[in-house]
Amino acid sequence: MIWSYLIHLNKCMWQTGDPDWAPNLKLSPEERHNETEKIMIDWELYDTFIKFLPTQGINTVLIDVGNGVRLERHPEICQKEAMTKDELKKMCDEIRALGMEPVPKLNFSCGHNPWMRKYRYMVGTDEYYRFCDDVIDEVAELFGYPKYFHLGLDEEQALPNVRSGLWVFRAPHIWWRDAFRLFKRCEHNNARPWVWSDDYWHRPEEFLKNMPKSVLQSNWDYCPPRGLDENGKYRHYGFQSYVELEEHGYDQVPTCSTWLHDLNTDETFRLAKAHIAPERLKGIMTAPWDYIYEEAFHLMMQEAVRFGTAKKKYFPQEDK
Repeated sequence: MIWSYLIHLNKCMWQTGDPDWAPNLKLSPEERHNETEKIMIDWELYDTFIKFLPTQGINTVLIDVGNGVRLERHPEICQKEAMTKDELKKMCDEIRALGMEPVPKLNFSCGHNPWMRKYRYMVGTDEYYRFCDDVIDEVAELFGYPKYFHLGLDEEQALPNVRSGLWVFRAPHIWWRDAFRLFKRCEHNNARPWVWSDDYWHRPEEFLKNMPKSVLQSNWDYCPPRGLDENGKYRHYGFQSYVELEEHGYDQVPTCSTWLHDLNTDETFRLAKAHIAPERLKGIMTAPWDYIYEEAFHLMMQEAVRFGTAKKKYFPQEDK
């Protein structure tokens, strides 16, 4: 099973990594530029952190690559502080030596694509599709052709991006056309596509009609537990979606986080154990949504402890 921890090389997947994000306009152009050029990892702390993860039963490290690595095919998108390809390969080798598997993530949602630099302005063009193919191919090669490739594809709606410098929202038929292209490219590299599942919240009928069962689903809900409503459904739609995705036969890796509430990890493990059939529960992931640097180091370590504690509680047979 996949017992995964999500880490990020930089902040270029969110509005904070967009120089035109509304609050960033208060900074000078030079300050805004510098903010998007940083690698958000303290490497001395990282060494302690990555060696700690296996002690908490974690066997997979999902790495949000973005533009944090100097790709040969598209050097124009890479950060000033980006890792070299050799540095990333060394990082992956060290993760494997600790008994864990590194898995790549690139987010192709229009709500999380500042990492694409100029290509985020080209969505739907031939040049954009060539770029997507190129980066998937090169990143897959760098990771040694992994079993899985996470494509993101979450939060492409107005509300999460209301203060972004650029608003791009694909019509449903275009979103699906692009998603199928991305799925096919992963499969071309012998990787199983893996996505966030919140598109199901907004258009469930269309999701069930179109989403292939071959695509691994990571639904998420970071709220505290609030029980069932009068109809016996979970009050949080994200929690209820675990149940419904199971009813429709999707393989899942539920995602927990204590970013919003301390009890979320335990609740997510409980829901996964109670509602998802063992043959379709492919693992669980935790996503602290912070970086491995001094100000957040305690939070990052505590996230791993909570994950390990819940794993021992709900899946003791997997913790041997």
